[in-house]
Amino acid sequence: MDAEAEKLAHCCHVVNNLDAWRRSGVLCDVVLEVGDQTFPAHSVALSSFSGRLKQIKRYGVMSFQMFETADEYREVPYHISLDEGRMTFTAMSIILDFMYTSELRITFSNVMEIMGACDELIVPAIIEKCRDFLKTFDLETCLDCLWVTSHYQYWLGGVYKTVRQFVLANFMSVMNTRSFYTQDVAQLESILEDDDLTVPREIEAFLAIFRWIEGEADMRVHFAHRLLSKIRYSHIDPDEFAEAVKHVNSIQSCRKVVLEAFQFYSSQKTVSFTPQRRRGKIRQTTREAYREDKVTAPQPVAVPRPSRSTVMENTVVIVGGLCDTAEGPGVVGARGHMIHKFNRGQNRWELLTSLPASESRDHSAVAVLYDNLYIIGGTDPQRASKEYTPLDTCYRYDPDTDTWADVAAMNSQRTYAQAAALQGVVYVVGGLGERQRVLGTVEYYNPTLDDWTYAAPLLYPRFAAAVAVHMDRLFVAGGRTEPDVVSDVVEMYDPGTDRWEQLPPLRVPRSHAAMSVVQGRLYLVGGVDDKGRSISAIDILDDGNDLWEHVADLSVSRHDMGVVTLEPRLFIIGGRSTRDRRMLRSVECLDLERRSWVTDVAGLMAPASGFGCCSLTVPIRKDVKTLELRQTIIPPSSEDSWSATDYSASESSAIE
Repeated sequence: MDAEAEKLAHCCHVVNNLDAWRRSGVLCDVVLEVGDQTFPAHSVALSSFSGRLKQIKRYGVMSFQMFETADEYREVPYHISLDEGRMTFTAMSIILDFMYTSELRITFSNVMEIMGACDELIVPAIIEKCRDFLKTFDLETCLDCLWVTSHYQYWLGGVYKTVRQFVLANFMSVMNTRSFYTQDVAQLESILEDDDLTVPREIEAFLAIFRWIEGEADMRVHFAHRLLSKIRYSHIDPDEFAEAVKHVNSIQSCRKVVLEAFQFYSSQKTVSFTPQRRRGKIRQTTREAYREDKVTAPQPVAVPRPSRSTVMENTVVIVGGLCDTAEGPGVVGARGHMIHKFNRGQNRWELLTSLPASESRDHSAVAVLYDNLYIIGGTDPQRASKEYTPLDTCYRYDPDTDTWADVAAMNSQRTYAQAAALQGVVYVVGGLGERQRVLGTVEYYNPTLDDWTYAAPLLYPRFAAAVAVHMDRLFVAGGRTEPDVVSDVVEMYDPGTDRWEQLPPLRVPRSHAAMSVVQGRLYLVGGVDDKGRSISAIDILDDGNDLWEHVADLSVSRHDMGVVTLEPRLFIIGGRSTRDRRMLRSVECLDLERRSWVTDVAGLMAPASGFGCCSLTVPIRKDVKTLELRQTIIPPSSEDSWSATDYSASESSAIE
């Protein structure tokens, strides 16, 4: 037996024993609970596949209990209760069999159950296999595939686009399949209202409704009005309509509804009301491209830059947030609805503009694309004391014209997310959604189409992560995978392949940190660790081995702050400090070219945290002269790293 065969036999022996022990409950240190059903398992096997269950291994799976019959402690398996609404006995059994044996049988009958369970446990390996299976859809199974992918677009967004375009393009054939008669009313409604639905005449869409109703007439007849409202009656000939009504059996039970609908919709003559003619025939070539079994990555979008009306300067901008005022710590101040800029010439912070419609935002995601500022999601601090409500609304600000524009809302409401511009689109990553659910979804905004599209989801859902673009890739580091679980996971996204890759972890887990690129190197600043303490460390990514190295320390440890690059300087702005137990107004500035700290940078007008932060090109006066600020030199301890003990800037000059 050669070495490779021997190694394979050895691995099979280990896995086979583990599976046998699982089935007999031997050495099981975890028990998964689905309702009243239990599944003994081994944490080492679970954590190899499940992003959620991986936390068990890191934070301990054993509890200990003193038994009265013996003066000793015994190991007691750690019990994990899973959501019955999303996890079934069958799905859990299938997932465990795969984890232990690699055996996995996916069918259109069980794929919905499996995806629900994988979404709950975060099992990328099985999700990938479900994605590959769903790509095999045909005419008979396309509606089943559409149903599954529509529920899990953040995992299966590429397949969803492909199958939806297939259904719209081949609707006349699809409505003759058995699955057409069993599909959900919401799915049929979504198809009928789509401008890309391909039908030779609008009357065919009308007749399709009643073919579906006849499948279960008693149960479905009350959906008639809802579905009929999606028909473009102004594009149906009245004589053709009258003839069709005569030959549809189920119409007799809702004839009044049909006639009222036809009379109402066909009488509307205003351009603003009359639905446009469907675009199905026009878009046939485009639709054929969508039928390829791959996800098309977003392409760079050519958007003309606005002409400059005055002298412009690239500077630091902060958006909304929470601030301490004279009213007391943590009270929402004016910053919640204001946007401030740093006047580099005068070394002071000034009001740039205010959010439209008197809105306030904290923990929104911000990004700059083609010199326009995008403000995405977040929460309204004015309502924070009443209820937690993440937002999906987005705005675009043009600093050259000082104007605001609404842009399309995201597919998901989210706060504590992060955004970055890459290849002509704006990506927003993770965050907290409704009911404080931790999100793994990633979506991008195309300014030409004014819409949001799901990209491949994170391998590990998280919020309060650090996000930056480096070497034409999107990097995500740390964050929280649960409200009380701080992560050290680093992921990298390739927009060309629409895939995430897990990189070596951070030196220490941290959330509410920030990343920025200076002189082509990626820096990670501050954050809060898994013990709830603010971090002072600044780390740099070694691009050769993807490992993080400690290079310097802030004078004040902080998290939930803003970090911005104005080459070759790194600005660290405001935030919170558990050391001082307060918000901060101080601004620290690191000059990477001179390897020195820049002191005397003006602090914020009030202590603040939770604001969006970026660099933006804004108008300035032509007569402004740049002030020279004092610098404190940090002697390098090596070619590419500095010793934290070399920091010599006085705390008093950097804090208040």
